[in-house]
This record gives sequence, structure tokens and C-alpha cells, in this order.
Amino acid sequence: MQRLVNAFRLLSAAGLAILAVHALRGGADGADPLFDSWLYNGLLIAATITCAAGGLRARGSERLGWLAIAGSMAVWTAADAYWAVVLSGDPDPPYPSP
Repeated sequence: MQRLVNAFRLLSAAGLAILAVHALRGGADGADPLFDSWLYNGLLIAATITCAAGGLRARGSERLGWLAIAGSMAVWTAADAYWAVVLSGDPDPPYPSP
């Protein structure tokens, strides 16, 4: 199990580094869906999982706080994924959108 956790951490850190280099080189304009949709949303999912795992490991009053943050991150991640899949190609997206 620890090998899986370490691989998850390494992959997340590598993904974050790749996205940071991409953004610093001027590629953060939304034109490259591999970085700006897939990798970005994958990192949001990884962060949500990490936060939820921290909440499940926490004890006492800290548990509720971690799980509340993980829940809000899950909603944020779902909204960004919805935008990337459904609305990103729409020249006139609805406002407010679901």
C-alpha cells in the first residue's frame, strides 16, 4: 500500500511541476487541452483525494475540518471538469451555468 501512496505522490508532484513549467513558458492561455484541461483537472482530483485521505486519517475535531475542505474541493473539481467537458467549446456559455 505504501508503494501505491508513494507513486501517487510522485505522479502528483511531477504533474504539478509539468503544469508549472508549461504556465511559466506562457502556455497557460487555455489553448492546449492536454495541459489546461486534462492535467489541471487531474491535479485537482489528486488534491481532493489527498485532502480526503487526510480527513480519514485525522482524529477528533480535525477530521470534520479536513472532510469539509475535501467536500468543497470535490465540488470545485466537478465544476471545473464540467466546464472543460461541456462548456469550454461554447462561444456563448450560459451564465450562470450549472
